[in-house]
Amino acid sequence: MKALFVGIAMASALTAQNAPPQQPQSDGPSLQDTMKFLQDKIAGKVNYVVYWHNSITGADGTPAKSSIVLDNVSADAEHCSIRYHFRNSLVDLYDVMYLKDVREIVFIPLDQSMQQLRAKAGHPEESAKVDPPIFVVNVNSEGKHPLLFSFYDENMSQRVANALQHAVDLCGGGSKEPF
Repeated sequence: MKALFVGIAMASALTAQNAPPQQPQSDGPSLQDTMKFLQDKIAGKVNYVVYWHNSITGADGTPAKSSIVLDNVSADAEHCSIRYHFRNSLVDLYDVMYLKDVREIVFIPLDQSMQQLRAKAGHPEESAKVDPPIFVVNVNSEGKHPLLFSFYDENMSQRVANALQHAVDLCGGGSKEPF
């Protein structure tokens, strides 16, 4: 009888080692509820004007009227993906974002995001002012250009950033760097 018990215990231990990893228990809403929230909240259009200034020459650029539109949003909890149509003055794109490929989610005012892009391009002297203020959730995914979810409401953009991070965590995405 003792040998039978030891055999069963060893078989159970071996089976446990070969079992697929279990999804970590998560605090907070389910993936389905989170994806429904994201689908309902991220679609929309923001209109704004950008005012550029060069701090070296003192010159101001011509104000530029622009908009960002995100529509046809479909969040799929089963496949951990969000399909969307994104367009602005430069891009008109139908695409899908797989949450397992998301590496970073950054909440930032649009004018700060624009200034960072100009500085990275070698023009730190150029500053932008966006009117009215627009807040973006900048999603950086492996192998793709960043995606912007844009809002007039700072609180809503922060809620979307939090929900998106929660969904990414549940789907196994996020930064693979230890620090």
